[in-house]
Order: sequence, then C-alpha cells, then structure tokens
Amino acid sequence: MLKKKHPESDDVRQSLQRLNSKWNELLQASNNRGKGLVELKDILMFNEQVDKVEMWMREKVSTHEVEFVKNKF
Repeated sequence: MLKKKHPESDDVRQSLQRLNSKWNELLQASNNRGKGLVELKDILMFNEQVDKVEMWMREKVSTHEVEFVKNKF
C-alpha cells in the first residue's frame, strides 16, 4: 500500500512513524523504570546489611556490659 502510492499512503506512513516513536518512548520508559528498580533493590540490600551490623553491634555491647557488671561485682 505504501509502495504503490495509495492515496492514503502518506497518512499511513505518518501513523506508522508516530507508532514507532511512541513504541521507542515506551521502551525507554521501561528501561528507566528497570534501572530505578535495580537501584532500589541495591538500597534495600544495603539497608538490610546495615540492620544486621547494628543488631550484631547491640549484641556485642550488651554482652560486654554484662561481662563488665559481672567482673565489677
């Protein structure tokens, strides 16, 4: 239809270009969202590690406080 110079071929060509443009926008938006999700996952994993370290530190401080009290009295 486009190659045979159909009377509507220019309209079809423009519609196809708009469709391709919107498709490319959608792909870009999808890629951006994916990157954002990866970044959020990394932040979540980091925060989980921080929580584990904080818990470990509290346990160690608590253990040392108990030992200190035992040794003092």
